[in-house]
Amino acid sequence: MNPNPNPNPNPNPYPNPSPNPNPSPSPNPSQGAAAIMSSEALLENPALFCSNIDPRTGAFLDQDELARRYLQMCERYPPSKGLAMSRGHVFKLLHHGFKQRTHLRDELLLAQTTAELAHVCSRLQAEGWEQPCFHREEYTPARSWYWRHRHAAPPYELHASGGEAGDVAGGAAAAAHRSMRRMSAVETQDAQRLAGGAGGAVVDEGEKALQRRERKKAEKKRRRKRREEARKMRAGV
Repeated sequence: MNPNPNPNPNPNPYPNPSPNPNPSPSPNPSQGAAAIMSSEALLENPALFCSNIDPRTGAFLDQDELARRYLQMCERYPPSKGLAMSRGHVFKLLHHGFKQRTHLRDELLLAQTTAELAHVCSRLQAEGWEQPCFHREEYTPARSWYWRHRHAAPPYELHASGGEAGDVAGGAAAAAHRSMRRMSAVETQDAQRLAGGAGGAVVDEGEKALQRRERKKAEKKRRRKRREEARKMRAGV
């Protein structure tokens, strides 16, 4: 007989952190949803499910802080696909900042080390930019990288006065007007571009530049592989 029986043979080695005072919304049963799709949203905001609150310190995690922590992890655990993967993630995390500071977006494309990526991010933080402010009252969807999927309407923020669906209709026009007045010139141009989009996914110039760069790198890799195979054939290997 075991002299010290374990009353809990399968304890959870990863206990949940203290309850978050501002939890993320759960799927809405009234809409028949059992789950939500969050993969792309998490690329831009890895702190989505903790409502951008550090569970250890209670500090708010803005996009600059998320990018800084991400690059620290890249230094410790280099990504499998190298700097291209890090650069792409940083672009998503700080998307609206690089739209506003295009000279830093160009430097992001030219960075060759994780340290150089971190330096570009530090400069962006120092120069300042309009963040989406996830899980805050000042949250502005049009500043989000994920907003590129919205094509049908300008980024109106409809706030229901009483929280019920019936209250939305009455205050929708006034709320939309207030939201549009808060939009910057860049956001207004974004809204016009998105509203006039013809169906396909909208990709801005920065993301196109990243995609072109990755295609060129992939083509160079294929050419090197073909040259190596030809060399081995000539050598009779």
